[in-house]
Amino acid sequence: MKKISIYLSLLGIIFFCLDLVPVILPAIPNNSLVSLNNSLEIILLAPLMVIITYKIYKSFINTGNLDVNMRNLKFSFFSSVYAYIVGATMHFTANSIHAVYQEIESTNLIYIYDEYISHPLIFGPIFLILIISCLIQVKFSLDENILKSSKIILGVSGGLLGFNLSLGSIEGQCPWVSWIFSIILIILCIYYNRKQKKKLAKNPAIYYGIIVSIITLIFLIIYLLIFGSYIQPSEFLL
Repeated sequence: MKKISIYLSLLGIIFFCLDLVPVILPAIPNNSLVSLNNSLEIILLAPLMVIITYKIYKSFINTGNLDVNMRNLKFSFFSSVYAYIVGATMHFTANSIHAVYQEIESTNLIYIYDEYISHPLIFGPIFLILIISCLIQVKFSLDENILKSSKIILGVSGGLLGFNLSLGSIEGQCPWVSWIFSIILIILCIYYNRKQKKKLAKNPAIYYGIIVSIITLIFLIIYLLIFGSYIQPSEFLL
């Protein structure tokens, strides 16, 4: 398995295990002001996501024969990583403060920082990184000869990433993040498949990440039309 495939596999699996799994697990007794989920997010998840996304970027630009505007690509990529770090830090801070202050005035402001601002900053950039990976994958046809066993790992990783991004964007009633980026992914798929006749399926991580995002987008729209609002993922713990 090439380095790009390995990093893409790690991206989806690590993000799913450290971001979503601690939330859906039974509550673990914790007397500290910072929950286990928040601790994992700021200590492990954020640094690992930055390292892995940087490795993916380096693997892409080291493939050779890059005739794209590298200045724009670098700006888009590192802007996404920066926005993710800001969102993760804001999310961590808001959750920590919320554990101490329960007054109505305080919680309203903290909720805005936590859900309406930090969640789009976390999930939006990762969607953007997925889109950048999609564009580079199509343009340079990377990893064409992937073993079947590697394809399974990549497919699972991409599916988990697409699912986790869409589910996380619902938290805080900001599903528009998933809507916007999923629509962009759909347009990209249609454009490149019809105009340039290139297939995204050559890299299962990107392909299944896009497919799951599109499926989730359709489900979100149907669910909202029927029920009028979303159930927050964290409410399942109550």
